[in-house]
Amino acid sequence: MWRAPIRISYREYDVYAPAPPSAAGVMIGETLNILRGYELSESAKTIHLLLEATRRAAIDRDKYVADPDVRRVPYRELLSAERAQQWRSSIDPLRATPTATLGELATAVAEGKHTTHFTIVDGQDNIASVTMSLGDDFGGGFLVPGCGFFLNDSMSDFGSDATAANSVQTGKRMASSMAPTIIFRKGKPYLALGSSGGPAIPNIVLQVFLQLAVVGKSIDEAIASPRYDQQPRPEDVVYEIARAPDAVIGQLRAMGHGVRPQAGLGEVNAVLIERPKITAVADPRRGGAAGAF
Repeated sequence: MWRAPIRISYREYDVYAPAPPSAAGVMIGETLNILRGYELSESAKTIHLLLEATRRAAIDRDKYVADPDVRRVPYRELLSAERAQQWRSSIDPLRATPTATLGELATAVAEGKHTTHFTIVDGQDNIASVTMSLGDDFGGGFLVPGCGFFLNDSMSDFGSDATAANSVQTGKRMASSMAPTIIFRKGKPYLALGSSGGPAIPNIVLQVFLQLAVVGKSIDEAIASPRYDQQPRPEDVVYEIARAPDAVIGQLRAMGHGVRPQAGLGEVNAVLIERPKITAVADPRRGGAAGAF
């Protein structure tokens, strides 16, 4: 099935990410729109602002993202300047906002994290940014006879609430957080990337982009940088225990965030296009690889 991607313009970049039933375009676009109102840097304050913005975008994700063939997804409204301003006005730049104060919440679905992403760029700048997932361990547990692969268990990505946007329905595709993304800079192909990580995937992809485009890191440094995630529920900040600086975690705590360590967040594989050079990078967190032919 073909769906036109969502395009989000940010500074000199055009970010193309999947449209519903993927939540990626809505999540990345809404978060970038909220962040337009702030000066960003490599600091605990910027991480706080990013997490406050992504948590609000995730609230809208849970309420509205579904298969648009079955249910209307108001993504134009969600990606509007007015929506960004509404959410921005609820952010305290120095203090965490309890999720319970941000309105009625929809039920979130716990997605599996056994996801793979690969990126390919050829000599003519044809780009494939591809994310696929079994969902949980060994997917649905059914091995296709003679083919050597398992079928996924993505039916579990539906919600059980019949009134929810992402409820089970005949012929309906489940919502997803997979975020194969392609970014143009000044009208030319610049970056293609994606990640594993379940509901955190759009946030992971966005953080790599911001480290590259705003902080000014190299693509290797951007992918290796510490990552953080925060969902509406539970609302603790998840951080990478071996990478996140203790000082940053202490500052997030002082701002009122609960924090929870995790071994790693996602596995980003990316290709940066800066003609005549192309740089492919596999995330050092896991066993990926980069190659050229």
